[in-house]
Amino acid sequence: MRTTGCLKRVIIYLLCCLVLQVYYYYPAESASTSTSVLELPVIDLSPWFDVKTEFNADTNKTKTTEYATKQVDMLRQAASLYGSAYLYTGRKNTEILHKEVLRRASQEVFAVEDFVKKRYQIQSSGFTRGYVLLGGESGSSHRREVKEGFSYGKEWPIKVDRSFDNELQGFNVWPKPEENFSFSTKFILNNLFEELALISKTLVRLISLSLNLESETALDDDISEGDTISLLRLFHYFGKAENEELFRFCKYIDQFQQIKSDDKTSTLYDRCTGSSPHSDWGMITLVGIGADDSGLEFSFNDTWYKVSPPSIWSYKKEELIVVNFGDYLSVATNYAFRSPLHRVVIGDSDRYSYVYFFYPNFDARLKATTSEGSENLSLLKKQGLEDLGSSKPESDDADDDAVKQKEIQIESFGEFILDKWRQVFRNTHMAVDETTLRDEL
Repeated sequence: MRTTGCLKRVIIYLLCCLVLQVYYYYPAESASTSTSVLELPVIDLSPWFDVKTEFNADTNKTKTTEYATKQVDMLRQAASLYGSAYLYTGRKNTEILHKEVLRRASQEVFAVEDFVKKRYQIQSSGFTRGYVLLGGESGSSHRREVKEGFSYGKEWPIKVDRSFDNELQGFNVWPKPEENFSFSTKFILNNLFEELALISKTLVRLISLSLNLESETALDDDISEGDTISLLRLFHYFGKAENEELFRFCKYIDQFQQIKSDDKTSTLYDRCTGSSPHSDWGMITLVGIGADDSGLEFSFNDTWYKVSPPSIWSYKKEELIVVNFGDYLSVATNYAFRSPLHRVVIGDSDRYSYVYFFYPNFDARLKATTSEGSENLSLLKKQGLEDLGSSKPESDDADDDAVKQKEIQIESFGEFILDKWRQVFRNTHMAVDETTLRDEL
């Protein structure tokens, strides 16, 4: 009976692939991985860090030279065309931390016991610190994201009478050494946070130049406290080496938790993904991925693409960081900077990455009018269930109409983002750890 049921699901899946296209915003989406590759340009930030590299070792290529001007031009072109690029810093600290964090993510951060992850799981308040359990978040109301995460922010000195300026600031949540989470791992993770904050602030200066503002420091006041509310998240994406388990995970969600699908997803497998199609809410996002296929894909001209640095690039892929320009920056620049739709698809094996969300100041304001395509920005769409635990997903079409009919006016970016994190949070009864999954099934 078990084999027959699996065979039926496979047959239904194949038939659906022949007659249906599955849509989420745009473009056409399926559960399969894209085979097309989009080569994104590499922006060299080393002149701004006064780092000598293979590219500028023989000449004095500082940030005032023609070489640096070329990097600004490349940034402008990449932002308007793709909304994304690769960054090369030339900083050894970046490379060392990148490799070490990905190693520790696989060997320590996500290797702790399930009860430890539950003890330190994120809450629904919008202040996201701690573990994201399997199924504990989704940018879509009708897809389950087969991943787990660990979220943290700026590390504050612990004081009993410490008070914070806003709800996005606060103490991080760390497992204890006796729970197999070492002080050295915590130290390295905090160092990576500070490194990525430095890179982000430097990149904002290039953005100022690319927008032809009066100086490269023109936007400094808008981000002066941005790192205090920004987030760094580690992710573990589960592979489909045991394909049946992914089917069973989605089936568990459907049957035991009464989460229903709508017409946009035709099979159990379609309802499982690594990360739902979305754009990023903030100013810029830095993504660290390993040398192997990351599963990260971008929508360009209504087609999904894997991303890669140019084939002529001689450096190793793990020395590069992917940058996505966010919704806030896109709207603030009157859409001169594109905020790309992207996703993470399920691969054959487990994968690890980190994502740094760099935000403007908590009290940053935003006022603009909508433009063609702005209805697809995740910042302006509802991404939660109408009622957590409800069987009815939100109507994307209704959201689109609402966006088109009003001005974009955000009085406090921080308050707005708190609500966005609440939207993508899924109640703990929707999240499930691996042990519970195996026990139930």
